[in-house]
Amino acid sequence: MLFNSFHFAFFFPAVVAVYFLSPQALRAAVLAFAGYYCCMAAHPVFGVVLFLVTVVGYAGAWALSFLTNHTGRRLVLGLAVLLALAPLFFLKYFGLFHGVLAAVFLPIGVSFPEPAAHPWVPIGLSFYSLVIVGYLLDVHAGRQLAESRLDRFAAFASFFPLLAAGPIERGPRLLPQLGERHVFDYDRVTRGLTLMTWGLFKKVVVADRLAVMVDSAYGAPSTRPGPAMALAVLFYTYQIYCDFSGYTDMAIGAAQILGFRVMSNFDRPYSASSVSEFWRRWHISLSSWFRDYVYIPLGGNRVSTLSWVGVIVLVFAASGLWHGARWTFVVWGLLHAAFLIIQRLSGPSRSRWGTSAFPRLWHGASVLLTFLCVALAWVVFRSESLGQAGAVYGALCRGWANAENWDILHRSYTLFGVSPAVCALGLGLIVFLEGAQAFGARCGWSERLSRQPRLVRWAVYSAGLWAIFVLGSFTQKEFIYVVF
Repeated sequence: MLFNSFHFAFFFPAVVAVYFLSPQALRAAVLAFAGYYCCMAAHPVFGVVLFLVTVVGYAGAWALSFLTNHTGRRLVLGLAVLLALAPLFFLKYFGLFHGVLAAVFLPIGVSFPEPAAHPWVPIGLSFYSLVIVGYLLDVHAGRQLAESRLDRFAAFASFFPLLAAGPIERGPRLLPQLGERHVFDYDRVTRGLTLMTWGLFKKVVVADRLAVMVDSAYGAPSTRPGPAMALAVLFYTYQIYCDFSGYTDMAIGAAQILGFRVMSNFDRPYSASSVSEFWRRWHISLSSWFRDYVYIPLGGNRVSTLSWVGVIVLVFAASGLWHGARWTFVVWGLLHAAFLIIQRLSGPSRSRWGTSAFPRLWHGASVLLTFLCVALAWVVFRSESLGQAGAVYGALCRGWANAENWDILHRSYTLFGVSPAVCALGLGLIVFLEGAQAFGARCGWSERLSRQPRLVRWAVYSAGLWAIFVLGSFTQKEFIYVVF
């Protein structure tokens, strides 16, 4: 069930009403029921997969809480993690690795039968699998006590605002909140609705409008001159950000209305001055998950430079593969690994430049270079194959000497299939977004708005809704990260 659907517009108020009217003892069950309803709205079988992974997490944690033998605990942890990840592997990645094995063993005459087709990957599978695995690792490490109530644990695993695309919450943060008594608070609900409206604006006004031009350009990159393809790359850079951060804003806002505090997932990532800083600002819940459960246990910064390079490559290859069963995602992850390796090896030289007489100029250049690296890496992420990515990169390198190709806005109908006004609107929305984010980071517009008189606040809310209905594109329904 998508946040930008009419289904959710009726479902969410009903859940809020039932939740606050229910006695405290039943509220976890209400949230669990809502989570399973969202999951099974796409297909009933998806609820079965969610239930099986939940049972594995619940039973595995309880077994860990009773065992005292170190070897036994590690065996139980390993088995529980494997079982929790098994649906993710077989439903999402089995076809990809089957192809690899078939190619490796073909020269020696060993053949593998074609795997059964899996046309659907359960909604949120990649997200709640990491939630369960993180919970098991926290219980094993003593950071989290095993949850005794199955209804509360089911609500944690299937928490519906976060189910489809995160943020990937942790047990120590979310589980205690499921035991708290939340009361209906008008100011909190208003702030939550404001955040949801902002997220919906980013999705249907910015991301979905840019998507029309991006899809057209990537559909035939060989016919696009360099300036037009560069504009398409810029548009996708903001499309994926507004699409995903828009979903996150709506998820956090929905949880806030119910009384839950959820971790932030974005912090103006395109203002980062290095790739490492970008990953501290982009998809924070995923990057911190890999940092805490993979990178640090493998040695993190404590190992030699050569070993660190191996760890970075492994972590980012896994992070890329997490996004989907396609080699383009792996290459995208490896590109970011290469950026981080270059950043570390060039650290001494960059430090000398950064402390020069022009630190602000150096900072601005660093932000621009980081943005270019991230934007160019998004090309591989967006492409359906490495061949298509190569065609896009090739298009970016040609046509710059031809003066007529710079007249992008006037020729946008033939380049993107839209009018010049729509193309100009896309650029204007990007400028507006960056300005609004910079103003919000500096002045805290959300808090300032909440302190304004009710008439002013509702005038702003009405203007926001009017902008969504007038400027929004309602043809691009699905959130990008929901399919991951």
